[in-house]
Amino acid sequence: MLLTALAAGLAPRKTVETGTPPQAPLAAPRPTGDTVVRAIRAVPGAETSVRVRRGDMLELEVAGDVLDTVLLERLDRIDGIEPTTPARFNLLVDAPAGVYPIRLVDKDERIGRIRVTN
Repeated sequence: MLLTALAAGLAPRKTVETGTPPQAPLAAPRPTGDTVVRAIRAVPGAETSVRVRRGDMLELEVAGDVLDTVLLERLDRIDGIEPTTPARFNLLVDAPAGVYPIRLVDKDERIGRIRVTN
């Protein structure tokens, strides 16, 4: 019986063709745009505006003399900021057109906004 089980495990198996193999779904085309590089200061009430178009690549640096966390509201991005280390964000802007506040979380203050256009 052991010999039969060993032979069955080593014997080649027939494969059954079921037609064409399934294809992976095609990804939606990625919007193409420019690379926008901006640096802003974390100054409460500054209301610095960063303008981008949908499909742009945004490289944003937020520097300041604070120990806090920078939040890009409704874009689900967050990064720490220290006096010697800026918060850095690299993102493909695929959000709908609108205004997205930039905030210091601990101080609960708005320091700017990202304005997305189509």
